[in-house]
Amino acid sequence: MRNLSRPLVSAVLAAAVFSAPYTLAVTALTLSAKEASANNGNGNGNGGNGNGGNGGNGNGGNGNGGNGNGNGGNGGNGNGNGNGGAASASASNGNGNSANANGNGQSARGAIASSLKGLNAAHASATARANAAPNSRVGRVETYAQMTQGVIDLTNELNDLLSQVDENVPTTEQFVDDNISQNATVSADDIANAIDALDPNSSSYSDDLAAIAADLTGLDPTDPNNAQALADLADSIDATVTAQNEQEAIAAQIAQVENDLDDQRDDQLAALTRAYAPNNVAELDQESLEALNGMLGLDTSAIPDVTQASSSFPSR
Repeated sequence: MRNLSRPLVSAVLAAAVFSAPYTLAVTALTLSAKEASANNGNGNGNGGNGNGGNGGNGNGGNGNGGNGNGNGGNGGNGNGNGNGGAASASASNGNGNSANANGNGQSARGAIASSLKGLNAAHASATARANAAPNSRVGRVETYAQMTQGVIDLTNELNDLLSQVDENVPTTEQFVDDNISQNATVSADDIANAIDALDPNSSSYSDDLAAIAADLTGLDPTDPNNAQALADLADSIDATVTAQNEQEAIAAQIAQVENDLDDQRDDQLAALTRAYAPNNVAELDQESLEALNGMLGLDTSAIPDVTQASSSFPSR
């Protein structure tokens, strides 16, 4: 091995001394950067294990990390504080939104109460309303409640009747067209008129059915071979007549209930007009009317059509 010359050794030593502070500075910067990363990062871990020359064991922060392993020469893992700040901000915003929602709800309720004016008497108990003087504000609100309940009852009755309507029951003309034979001895119109004239309470009802069956088919009723076919057709005529009579009765009931419902709605609107006087009932919006019915324990769909309000309704 060759000996190094003195000048060369001196130069090497000088270079080493000169570079040492630089190395320390770089290491310090590296650690600072790692600390900054740990402070800003998501760490919930149990620290990193430095591998290498001067590695240290760092304690993880309060963020969202796992167990981290630091790799490098001089580095450890610093202490970090995760996303605490962001969580606080998020919680703050959540509370703010909740407060805003509550504020908006209170504002809406206040607007409805302001719109209802004297109708806020609906907050009175059912007992108080029942015992109130008819011309008092509470008494007038009770009258409106009764008229509205009448609307609800009639609406339910109408819906029940409508559910009984059977669109499959044929008209007399349809029945004749479906059952008349090419051998029929009587015209379709005459047979239809005969069916419409049938009276189930008549003593001759069975004989009348048999005669119409014979007219529809053209079969000889005295021939025993035709007895079953004629009997079946007579039963069919009877069932059709019975169903038609039932549907006619239902139709008549529907017409009556519809008329009653129209009158009841007029009474309901008149009662509301009196209860809201001296204010203009047409100014009430649907939301306020639904709130009124809700306070009275009534179906919110049974609100009057205030656009139909007329000056003919007394206001006092």
